[in-house]
Amino acid sequence: MRFLVFGLLCLFFAAQINLSTRQRFENPANMVFPLKEAATVASGEFTDLASDYYLFTSAVLYSSEERKGRVKKSWAVEALKLAAYLDPYYQEVYWMAGSLLPWDGYADPALEILEKAPRYLPDNWRNLMSLGILYYMFQNDNEKAAEYFSEAAQKPGAPKYLKFLASRLYYKANKLGLAILFLRNQLDTCTDKTLCEKIEKRLICLESIDYLNKKVQEYVALFGYYPEKIEDLEIAGLVTFPLPEPYGGKYYLTKEKKVWTTSNMR
Repeated sequence: MRFLVFGLLCLFFAAQINLSTRQRFENPANMVFPLKEAATVASGEFTDLASDYYLFTSAVLYSSEERKGRVKKSWAVEALKLAAYLDPYYQEVYWMAGSLLPWDGYADPALEILEKAPRYLPDNWRNLMSLGILYYMFQNDNEKAAEYFSEAAQKPGAPKYLKFLASRLYYKANKLGLAILFLRNQLDTCTDKTLCEKIEKRLICLESIDYLNKKVQEYVALFGYYPEKIEDLEIAGLVTFPLPEPYGGKYYLTKEKKVWTTSNMR
């Protein structure tokens, strides 16, 4: 009987995925997800299977690049929350929450999901590092960020550099450098080709910005003042343009003399 129920549930979720792919993903405004408690009761002892379904739903919605992409991404967030509730031991849910959501304007939902991770996967240093990055970059909470970095450093397999990040947060760390470090670590554990490409694309852009900012400082060291525009770096022989901007934008110098891009990196 157990295997019969399992088989029927598999067929049910497969049918749901098929319907969602053909209909709901095309009309995201009509999507309705069940209450967390109702989803738990409905899935019975197969909550892990149900979590798989909602993670799949989230990934498909999030990857959409169509006109209604923003609406679809908001639904992707809700589906991911449900996946985390149904199976809080599911590492892929935490990976997606930390790797994608905050960079597209969903930092608060990402934190809501990731803050479950230490309770259910206490030895996973990557989740703790993700929390530290998000608190530093998106919440401006240095103390909380340092706490998570310190905790991550104590976990098995954690890289040595984590031991130094907590203290650096207070006076030497720069947000761009931490973002690059974070994305490199996420890329190391990425298994989905589409999502890996998104992370790699953003990483290339941020690394180019970081490189150009360093060249601005070299310019200041040489001439004693900041360049007026980014092209001055090439005139001074410090940079050869064009540098890769994978989103199709152009790098420029802000009023604060920091390099940024005209694209929104999405």
